[in-house]
Amino acid sequence: VELCLLIAMFVYAKRKENDFLMVAKAIQLNGVLSDSRANKLGNLGVALQEALGGAHQITAQKSVKIASLNGLVDELLLIIDRPILVVSLTGSILNFSAKAQEKTGCKQGDALSDIAPGISIKEAIQNAAHTRAAVQQDTHIVCMPVFSATGTLSFFLIDLSDQPIVSKVMENVKHLI
Repeated sequence: VELCLLIAMFVYAKRKENDFLMVAKAIQLNGVLSDSRANKLGNLGVALQEALGGAHQITAQKSVKIASLNGLVDELLLIIDRPILVVSLTGSILNFSAKAQEKTGCKQGDALSDIAPGISIKEAIQNAAHTRAAVQQDTHIVCMPVFSATGTLSFFLIDLSDQPIVSKVMENVKHLI
């Protein structure tokens, strides 16, 4: 009797393990857990389904926020009257203002080194890591670091103006110092 009970418990445990592995694989492939698979796991399945639902909702909210911020950047670049490039940390041009496109002929995906060879993205990253401030390179080009909400350097705004906005601001406040 005890042996039969032990075998039955082992078979039941093996089925539950297989159900759990099947659910884990389904979640990995689809990112969701169907009701039928959740029911096979009982309370654990219900808890997993609730957690996945919450994670999915947070992911959707973050996606909307990212899309909104991308739209904001696009709109700002449309109305700005300066040659501004948005550049990744690898030196790839992500976006640009109309003035920057006029001045350089750049397009998305171009390498910054092809458009403005006097700029060292590596040097800009090193300076930004230490100063967290805009840095002038070449004779007039300003690299403005942009940080994420968590403080991670995300990309650069590169002002290609003959007189960058940072220089204009400094000139305007010199008399106050």
